Amino acid sequence: KESTLLKFLTDTIFVEFSKNISKKVPIISGLKINFKLGYNLIEDLRITPDSIKISGPKRVIDSIFEVSTTKKEINDIYEDVIEELYIKLPSKAKNVFITNEKITIEGKVDKFTEGTFVLPVTIVNKPEGIKIAPFPKEIEVVYQSALSHFSKIKKNDITIVFDYSQYQRDSLVRYLTPIVKEKSSLISSLKINPTQIEFLIQKNEW
Repeated sequence: KESTLLKFLTDTIFVEFSKNISKKVPIISGLKINFKLGYNLIEDLRITPDSIKISGPKRVIDSIFEVSTTKKEINDIYEDVIEELYIKLPSKAKNVFITNEKITIEGKVDKFTEGTFVLPVTIVNKPEGIKIAPFPKEIEVVYQSALSHFSKIKKNDITIVFDYSQYQRDSLVRYLTPIVKEKSSLISSLKINPTQIEFLIQKNEW
């Protein structure tokens, strides 16, 4: 039996064309490090590479500002760290291509120890004609540093001052708080005792 074609049924097919672009975005590490007691990093973690080139449809690439790695947790760390993690693209990143699939994370680890210095109280921004008697006259600085750097740290690597302007801005203030003006980069953290000093103001008599 023969068939006769009477007419065509037409419809519209939409095909999306999007311009492809490329850009570099930073990589966010998903590595969590739990250190053995007394150990820590002596410098920031190094991520290699720290950014990657992503390519794909413009509307997708424009919405991506960073990429992260897969998550990993390591425990009881007391030696240098070196880990490889894979790049994890956002779920919306369809038809997106990357230049690297994985990155390397490295970090130097050392044992940390504690040291103490006693420093004289130094008050800055004192007006002329006024004598200020601090109490106490000395402060104790307790600091932490990597064991490999400990012998390199000297007392003059730390400068702590108390600013008289704090009292001038508010005459109800009866104590001054310490300001760390200088600190060696080899010091990871420090504590100051006491955390505030009292003071007496005496006007010079001419």
